[in-house]
Amino acid sequence: MDQKQIGPWVIERKLGAGGMGTVYLGKHVETSQMAAIKVLPASLAREEGFIERFKREIDSMEKLKSPHIVEFYESGNEGDTYYYAMEFVDGETLTSRLKRDKRLPWSEVIDICLQLCRALKAAHNAGIIHRDLKPSNLMMSPDGTLKLTDFGVAQVFASQKLTITGGIVGTVEYMSPEQAKGQRATKKSDLYSFGAVMYVMLTGRPPFSGKTSLDVIHKHQFAQFDRPALIATDIPKQLDEIVCKLLEKDPDKRFPDSYVLSLRLIEVQKRFAWQSAENANAAAEAAALSAAEHTIAGEQARLTDDDAVAPTVLIPDALGHVVPSGPTISAAARQPSSLDELPLGATRTFTSSHAVERKSDETRAVERGYSQGPGTIMRNLMRKVIEEQKDGGPVGQVLNNTWLQVSMLLLFLVGGYWIFHSDKTAVDQPLDDMATELEKIETEVSKFVKVKDKEGKSDPEGKRQLRQALMMYQLGEITRAEKKLEALIVMTKEQKSPKSVHTLAERFRDALVSDRKVAFGAITDAFARANQFAETRQTAEAEQLWQAVIDLYSDDPKMAGDVQNARKKLATSREAAQEKEPSTNERHPDK
Repeated sequence: MDQKQIGPWVIERKLGAGGMGTVYLGKHVETSQMAAIKVLPASLAREEGFIERFKREIDSMEKLKSPHIVEFYESGNEGDTYYYAMEFVDGETLTSRLKRDKRLPWSEVIDICLQLCRALKAAHNAGIIHRDLKPSNLMMSPDGTLKLTDFGVAQVFASQKLTITGGIVGTVEYMSPEQAKGQRATKKSDLYSFGAVMYVMLTGRPPFSGKTSLDVIHKHQFAQFDRPALIATDIPKQLDEIVCKLLEKDPDKRFPDSYVLSLRLIEVQKRFAWQSAENANAAAEAAALSAAEHTIAGEQARLTDDDAVAPTVLIPDALGHVVPSGPTISAAARQPSSLDELPLGATRTFTSSHAVERKSDETRAVERGYSQGPGTIMRNLMRKVIEEQKDGGPVGQVLNNTWLQVSMLLLFLVGGYWIFHSDKTAVDQPLDDMATELEKIETEVSKFVKVKDKEGKSDPEGKRQLRQALMMYQLGEITRAEKKLEALIVMTKEQKSPKSVHTLAERFRDALVSDRKVAFGAITDAFARANQFAETRQTAEAEQLWQAVIDLYSDDPKMAGDVQNARKKLATSREAAQEKEPSTNERHPDK
């Protein structure tokens, strides 16, 4: 490109090139704002259809509003050269990061994927399917913020005349099976590509590769990939299952949408945080116990040279009494004390401040000079064990039964497994039920609206409206789908047969309402935990939860009240922190 300026933008350098044009870094002549300028070369502009596709990309960018999608600024053309300006992300692509680091830690992968979920949710809610999700289209800023870019092959629902039928659009390593067959892409096609991107982040390689593009396309349709956990053995089982579900050949077996996917990812984060907290508590308890043991040992060692202690081993004598087999505490260490009156078998006990040596009758016997031979020692050992078992009484004898002990151990293991499994089921079941019901009703409605109408036997207009509601849902327009279903239920209230439009519309509506209840429950839980953190002055943790609510639900109209509440609480918390921060003079009184 020979031009030094296009429109109001002064070109500084080339950033990259793609199938639909070249991207430059530009600076606005009046505001000095930096932007990425995408230019459709004149050679492509003369080809049939390229200008329309470029304009469609501009239309897509104008519709999208999300902190995780590059922002659109303006567009125009100079003769045969068309361009548009968008937000410049001063960072690197995920491709560059993977070339440098090979693979990413799984906890960081979850953070990146949650941001991508928000970007896809905004795009799907606007009726836009990206169709070319891949690492090179994901920009990472230095602070870790992800930005989705390049909607050059995006499919806008309203622009059916530009949809390729029987053609393949996308990048083969991250292409869904339905795209590989030349079929129409849906939001679940984006989810398959999402799974392929997750796979390469976790393992360092895409799920399928081959010598040619045709080889890879064939594998997407028919081959089975290696589970990511077989390559990256450190990832949690739940995360491995998420990737495998995203990469299902059948779109109906994938997650319903990016929102449900985000809930599953958050669940993995919660499990990891809980396990980390448990491990930290266990480590702290072990450290405290170790410190206490060292303190006791140190106090025992505080004896003078005159009070030297020789090794002492307690062994039963001929009468079954426990006595030391060698020299014990020196005479200098033995002081008259009431402790000498302790009963037979007394033991040594310690306090945190000092150690007390309690002597039994057996110890005093050895101090008077008694001794034993090796045979007597072994015989007395055996006799002592038998007597101790007998002395346990009926209950002790029952508990000492080996088979009973094994049975109790097995019962303990089975009970522990049942408790753990019940806890896991309690956590996962609501999401599983919700996702399963949505997938089930979506499949039923899809089959129902495709059946050819027989004159006088069905409601063709009701089917048409139900088909539109289904398409709205599949494109992420949940609110519009709910409104259409509500109206359809009213219009068809006289139809009550099991396979009627009315019944299916009611079930579809109820499944969407259940889906939204999960979201409300997640928000309610987040606010409750944030309030607990705020009450205990864990301000940073509370602010993170409020910010999470804003990031996840800011583009959902039905969650506007909760998002506004989270913004207020976050602003109030930050204002309070600023008021508490000491002034410069308070921090430096000498100045």
